[in-house]
Amino acid sequence: MNLHAIAERKEEIEEELKEIEESHHTDTSDSDDVLSKENDLNKELADLKVVQDKHFASLVAFINQLEENLKDHKKDLEVIQCRMKTHNALLEAVVKANILMLYSLYIFLSF
Repeated sequence: MNLHAIAERKEEIEEELKEIEESHHTDTSDSDDVLSKENDLNKELADLKVVQDKHFASLVAFINQLEENLKDHKKDLEVIQCRMKTHNALLEAVVKANILMLYSLYIFLSF
């Protein structure tokens, strides 16, 4: 049962319990059937609350796991960015060295 269905059923039960309570005010004869139905509805309502709490706990655990995954991915991205900076610096050094070498070769060949 999903959370939406649980919420709908809880509303239905609460309406039924309200009707029973209103009928108690108008009809003073407490029949066993009415009390039994009220007890059954209260038990079902309690069961639905337990299921709803389990769903919420599951959602909280899922959200916490997502947050942990995001933190891990953020760390991975930071490592990748650091490596990219290092590679860019190395490439820049190689390009400068090649330019220097070409310039030196040009000077050497011009004599």
